[in-house]
Amino acid sequence: MAFRFFRRLRIAPGLSLNFSKSGLSLSAGPRGAKVTVGPRGVRNTVGLPGTGLHHTQHQGWNKKERRPRNTPAEQKQQAAPTPESVLTLSRMQRLFKSSEECALIDGALAALRGEDDEALAYLEHASSSFADAGFLGGALNFRRDDYRDAHHFLERAYDNRADLGKFFVNYGLDLSLMVHLTPELKVPVYPNETGVLLMLTEVYQHFGHLEGAEYCLQTLLKQSPDDLVVKLSAVEFFEQVYRGQKSAYKSIVALTDGVKNESAIHAALMLYKARALRGLGLPTAARQTLTDALRRKKDRPQDLLNNLAYERALVYEELGRKSQARKDLERIYALDPDFEDVARRLDLL
Repeated sequence: MAFRFFRRLRIAPGLSLNFSKSGLSLSAGPRGAKVTVGPRGVRNTVGLPGTGLHHTQHQGWNKKERRPRNTPAEQKQQAAPTPESVLTLSRMQRLFKSSEECALIDGALAALRGEDDEALAYLEHASSSFADAGFLGGALNFRRDDYRDAHHFLERAYDNRADLGKFFVNYGLDLSLMVHLTPELKVPVYPNETGVLLMLTEVYQHFGHLEGAEYCLQTLLKQSPDDLVVKLSAVEFFEQVYRGQKSAYKSIVALTDGVKNESAIHAALMLYKARALRGLGLPTAARQTLTDALRRKKDRPQDLLNNLAYERALVYEELGRKSQARKDLERIYALDPDFEDVARRLDLL
């Protein structure tokens, strides 16, 4: 599970926090009229909701601000609270805040500017008192692939887990992160105990501390047995760590029992179920699971669809249905010639 930071993170009415590889940004304004402030400058977007039509104007930090036209949509935009005002405090306001809370605010602002080193210095000071500082610090270190420091922050967040999310709520921010829970799929993770444990699971796997990773997953499964994200993290762990062990395959089949292809997460669970069924010597059941997963392709990541088709090709080969296997492999090759060993299986090397 690799962390990637992406687009808008839902925030209070008219406000959203965004993560991307270039840093964090903050958006404000009603639907159809947004202003976004980030490391690269200010972006104004005005559109007609429901039509997909919009106009975007970008202005870097080094350019003089242009005066926008006085359209009704832009009037709403100007009336909306600016992103900076959400976290920027006056000197008087700071007098009534603890040094740790000020550090958390300054850390979030630095992160918004894309100044991660400065942000992490502030968050280090705040993380002993604020669980959300630990969560944000852990997330920033994940983006830097610094798992050791991510572990340090996340342990602090977990120690104060009862307070997770409170800072963001107090400032009207509803934060979530999109992360690669599996190589094919990104899922949302929130500043709560589940989110911290999911990240700690990845940290422990990275360091080969399998007992720690499994403890986190077992805790998650007890607390949220029906959470699809938790299930996906668990089946990915069992498939990667205990590959070839029938007990692990049986656990995966049990965790994915009754899953229908209702979303990308469901489809990913069906992929792991099919692999487990094939590992248990049940290729016909695996083929049916994969065929069901491939019937709906809208809003499914292409990598996930390719993996489903590739797995079905392997199942077809086991069943002696070589023509069907070749059809799946040819479709994959047309989309991604370098995918797995497709070219070799098609005798193209």
